[in-house]
Amino acid sequence: MHREAAKAALDEQQRTLLDLLKVQLADKATFDPVEPRLTVEGQTYHLDWQRASALGDVFLRRDHELVSTIVGQAQGLPTPLAHLTFEYAPHASALQTYLGSSGWLELSKLRMEAVDRNEESLVLAACDDSGAPLPEEVAKKLFSLRASIVGPTTEPPPHLEAIRADLIRARNAGLDERNRRFFEEESEKIESWAEDRKLSLERDLKTFDKEIKEAKKLSATAALLEDKVKLLKNVKALEQKKMDKRKELYAAQDQVDARRGELIEQIEAQLQSKLHREPIYTLRWTLQAP
Repeated sequence: MHREAAKAALDEQQRTLLDLLKVQLADKATFDPVEPRLTVEGQTYHLDWQRASALGDVFLRRDHELVSTIVGQAQGLPTPLAHLTFEYAPHASALQTYLGSSGWLELSKLRMEAVDRNEESLVLAACDDSGAPLPEEVAKKLFSLRASIVGPTTEPPPHLEAIRADLIRARNAGLDERNRRFFEEESEKIESWAEDRKLSLERDLKTFDKEIKEAKKLSATAALLEDKVKLLKNVKALEQKKMDKRKELYAAQDQVDARRGELIEQIEAQLQSKLHREPIYTLRWTLQAP
């Protein structure tokens, strides 16, 4: 298996994890020169589950204790302002336009609270020295390239903050859209349940009306007093059941009103919630030919 082909077989997160492992475990692990495979303290791991099974290795899942430890250590590292030079490669052809250029890049973690779930995502704001923004998908390509640290750098220009603000506004618009869809879907569920419940109870009430009418008719034509009393008792029991069913109808309507109120409160709370941003690092970049 060729080294580049083996790495290409991994998804983006696995490739990033492999690169992280090589940095964090450089002096503690032995890495296979061809496959995404490493040995740490006598245990061999593989990032491809099929190859791990074939070779008798431990498949290194993203939730494995070793991965959690390494990621936690990396997150705790200091990230001072720095100038990095990236070495262009053909697989990142979207960056070819920026070859020979420099600019700025800022990575932040964004936490958004939606009504149906909370979300965390990364916001990558980037621009060149003219202030023109780099699309996030293009800027991400920088992290697939070899890089070297030039040294410390100055504070980024203000337009980088404006680019980040635009990206966050777009994420927030997406969040609002998801909340709108959630509200509409939940409202439809409530109305559908309410209509089904109402129709079911109304059918039961009509059935009781019919049974009560028949029971009264029979009691009126009963020849024996004993039979008439029994039939009237049956009428009374049916009328009680009808009354109970009508109470169920009112209670069901109260449940619908209560659920509508809860849903409105959820949406109101979401409209008042804020997005939380945590800066991760800022760097100056230069893209050069290999």
